[in-house]
Amino acid sequence: MPSLAAKFNSILWEQDRVRIGDTEIALHDFTAATPSTDACLLYKTKFLMDQYARFFSQREPHAFRNILEVGIWGYGSVVLWNELLRPEKYVAIDINKSTRNSGFESYVGRNEIAHKVKTLWEFDQGDKTKLQNLCDAEFPNGLDLVIDDGSHLYRYTRPCLEALLPRLNEGGLYIIEDWAWEHWKSYDSLLHPWATEESLTKLVHELVCTAGSANELIQDIYVCKGFVAIQRGGLRVPSVNGFKLDTYSQRRRFKFLRSAIFPFLPSILGVKRQLKKLSSWG
Repeated sequence: MPSLAAKFNSILWEQDRVRIGDTEIALHDFTAATPSTDACLLYKTKFLMDQYARFFSQREPHAFRNILEVGIWGYGSVVLWNELLRPEKYVAIDINKSTRNSGFESYVGRNEIAHKVKTLWEFDQGDKTKLQNLCDAEFPNGLDLVIDDGSHLYRYTRPCLEALLPRLNEGGLYIIEDWAWEHWKSYDSLLHPWATEESLTKLVHELVCTAGSANELIQDIYVCKGFVAIQRGGLRVPSVNGFKLDTYSQRRRFKFLRSAIFPFLPSILGVKRQLKKLSSWG
């Protein structure tokens, strides 16, 4: 079986498409108002995929048997990850209404994978109960990889993570793409539709704090420009449906005392020295 490094290196980037072996995926035309329905479209850049290549090149392909992707759009990423990772089960969800794509239908039929590659539309990633029911039905043995390229907003991404992270098998990966949009110049405008939205920077900070806590929920965390990857540790979560991230993030309980007392400490010590001085005169 070829290594992941070899598979990523085999991706051929052309002006308007990428090729992986005999499979061809069109690159999205960023000037187009709506995606084409005649071909699978990939909404990713070579810059992002090079980051993935560096990250995944150190990992074995057999580790990713069960994959859930959030965000389908032009079907290109479903084809891409299926070609690279060859999972036993691949389910992708999207909040938008279903759009038929003849390119994707041809790909599924040609490779005879309708039994293991499934797309679900009008599926809200912030709906914990729906996600939990989906995992019970499709992934009874747990997940090995989650790729969240969905809303990119904190209010939807965090509940999605709380529903799925405890269902990751030990060593499994939870990837969130485009976490850093708050730090990109094009989003720095009061007129931007996301101007009042909480970004994913807050969630990444919460995950780093959880990874640093004295438990094995998160084994490792990897942050780069294009995505953040969380590797699941071996900690068993008592109730996967009642999981709350805050429960596993340890913080000092008396941190507030530092700001409450320290400003007055010099004055307190000064009074103590004066009293000691007066008592010595007595």
